[in-house]
Amino acid sequence: MRMPLALLLLAILTEPARAQADDPHRPTEQERAWLAQCLGAADPGDPVSGQRCAGLLTRACLGHDEHEVPRLHQPEGRSGHPRGCAPIESALWAEWLERWNDEASQALPAPAREALGRSQRAWTAFRDASCRVEALVHPGFYGRDLAAECQREAVTARALDLRRIATMAREARR
Repeated sequence: MRMPLALLLLAILTEPARAQADDPHRPTEQERAWLAQCLGAADPGDPVSGQRCAGLLTRACLGHDEHEVPRLHQPEGRSGHPRGCAPIESALWAEWLERWNDEASQALPAPAREALGRSQRAWTAFRDASCRVEALVHPGFYGRDLAAECQREAVTARALDLRRIATMAREARR
């Protein structure tokens, strides 16, 4: 009797993890790998270089078939509109943003680290307020599309800024 109960508990406890892995609104490992490869080819000290990676995963999700757009399998159930696609790419850029923020924080001296923390908090408030304007200018679905794209663009730009700052901080320590 204990064994079936244990199996039932195991199934219940692992279901959220499996559902999360099957969520079409989360970045796939293929998307994560593509962005890592694209960023690996970009100059870490030049945010413009990394911009060539920006927006392409969203365009792939939207079904664009262009030379630069990666040909990636889209999970079943993914919607092909900006408010469905841009947040997926935003999530990936947010992962890089956190990584580069941590790297910069570790490489910076205390006063610069504190200033970076203040700037990050200010940037977050600015991003949220700016993208809220996008949603309010065009109420409805179009405004939500614009706000989702605004979030993606803002997170991408800030992530690349933090990459540059982390690179400069490491070089300054040498």
